[in-house]
Amino acid sequence: MLRAFRDRLEAAPLPLRALVCAAVLKFLCVGFYLSWFTNGSDFALAHQAGSRVACGQGAHIYDEFLAYRPENENTMFFMYPPPVAVLYAPLGVLPFRAALTIFELLSLAALLSFFFIWARQRGWEPYSETYYLGFALILLFFPADYAFQLGQNDTIVLSLIALAWLWRKRPVLFGLALAVAIWLKLFVGFLLVYLLLRRRWREVLACAFWLAALAAVSLAFVPGSVQALYYSRLGLSLGIEAFYDNQSLTGFFYRLFTDSGYAKGLIDSPGLAHGMTILSSLLLAGGFAAVTLRRGDDEDRGGGWGLALVTALLLSPHSDTHHQVLLLIPLLLLLERRPVRTSTLLYYGFFAAFAPVVAFRFLAQDRLVFFASGLKSLAFAIPSLVLVGFWFHCAGSLGGARKIAKISAV
Repeated sequence: MLRAFRDRLEAAPLPLRALVCAAVLKFLCVGFYLSWFTNGSDFALAHQAGSRVACGQGAHIYDEFLAYRPENENTMFFMYPPPVAVLYAPLGVLPFRAALTIFELLSLAALLSFFFIWARQRGWEPYSETYYLGFALILLFFPADYAFQLGQNDTIVLSLIALAWLWRKRPVLFGLALAVAIWLKLFVGFLLVYLLLRRRWREVLACAFWLAALAAVSLAFVPGSVQALYYSRLGLSLGIEAFYDNQSLTGFFYRLFTDSGYAKGLIDSPGLAHGMTILSSLLLAGGFAAVTLRRGDDEDRGGGWGLALVTALLLSPHSDTHHQVLLLIPLLLLLERRPVRTSTLLYYGFFAAFAPVVAFRFLAQDRLVFFASGLKSLAFAIPSLVLVGFWFHCAGSLGGARKIAKISAV
């Protein structure tokens, strides 16, 4: 297989060969090599929860989360739903370093699996120019590298969503793949809204069944009383909404209209920030519904599916850089359309290579203070604003831009 890949690549145009070689080397250096030296800060939280479940201490997986208050300095705690702790239990029985190594291998394999799953379901001819280009674009995507370095499961979620789309004619498998993806990243549940709008009842019911089944299994490991406390606490403000890597609508408005440990906004008005978040979220959800319903009953080859993921990232209370791995789906869908618009390439380029933006936020803490007040804090919102622009770009590609303009004018 590798020899066939190499031999057919030799016949490809020189720019494409250069791109593929650069992507492979970058993936091996940044994605594979550096992932072995990460401290797995985010994975450590899931590993701790999985270990507690494996040791029969499931009642304590939320001790730190339930004890947290906004004035606390340590904001690192496990706050995923109970089924996630159960899913991590097999890794929890292993020592942390061994578990992290296995998890990194699974995450790397998930990204490569996504390529093969996607190529199959989109009908890419093996070793064609489209095949090589897609391979390069996936390996060059920076949010995936960032997920590896943090020990996040976003590439696994990405491959599960691709599997769900591949199995859309097989509701049981579709529902299982999507349900696991939703438990791992709750905001992915917005895909159910898309399915409801498209009246795909079998898929919705299958996913709901598996969501309930996994939740029921978790009750055997995490007591119902603890789960009730967790879900009641989940809807409350945690004081981390203005975190400078939160690129959702929530992060944008809370940085602009509140004073916190992350940024000093124009004014300190949490009520205004909350109200603006709700209003903009309702407008965004309404725009998504208008575009989706306008599509009619024809199969859109996944365009609405991709728009739903972009919408979910904006609506989620917390949407970090590593979550944007899921943007690979709408970006690849757009890059399949002919002719490919230059603006699509610019959006891909931004999300694939905005490492300097992330470095600015996390590595230059002494200079970060200068940009953490007033209008200067908008420097943190560059990805948020680009993501909003990309939403309109995706909606326009589905023929929804005119419809959205009419709604906005009313």
